[in-house]
Amino acid sequence: MAILTTQELATYAPTVANATEVDILIAQAAIESWLGFPIEQQERIEILQLTTRSKTTQLSYYPITETPAPVIEVRQGNERDRFDRQSVVTDWFTLEAGDYILDATGLLSLNILNSAVSFGFNLIKATDLRATYTAGLDFTQDTPEIKALKAATGQILTYQASDRFKSGITEIRVDNQFQKKWGSSSGSNGMSAAGQTPELFFRPFQKYKPRSGILAG
Repeated sequence: MAILTTQELATYAPTVANATEVDILIAQAAIESWLGFPIEQQERIEILQLTTRSKTTQLSYYPITETPAPVIEVRQGNERDRFDRQSVVTDWFTLEAGDYILDATGLLSLNILNSAVSFGFNLIKATDLRATYTAGLDFTQDTPEIKALKAATGQILTYQASDRFKSGITEIRVDNQFQKKWGSSSGSNGMSAAGQTPELFFRPFQKYKPRSGILAG
């Protein structure tokens, strides 16, 4: 479903309460284009590299749902021969829940200190990790977080329905929270150009941008 329903427009975008589902999807498309991925819950499959020392990696998408439980697999790969050709050494090995720690931010660490854990091969040589998990937001939930994002979407929809969106702007104020002024009608970095939504409107979605998949070390 979309972030907003047409029934919620009276609450989150009262000045454009006659907008259609198409208008809502256009606002959502702007958000997801800025994020670089769909924000609603869906299954993700990532193949990531493990760091050499700490055996950690960062899953890209957030928040991660508890149900269904993530499926985490590791393998030894990137073996090079004398011609510098790479090959995969082992098949994927599925880890048990106690074999790794996945925190709320998506940082995943293998439990290499537990000598009782057997991964089917030498863990020191494990280089690749495959994570199958569900991540994203459920906009049917009635939580403060979801309400805040619905309100932010309503502000984007309201702006896109305004004359300022069609003509471009040099100054903007959002709910009396902040104000930004550009020196010319062409805007700074194109953010106030006609047909574009200023990046200030996307700030509430910043924390959901994909994280880096490879950590140093």
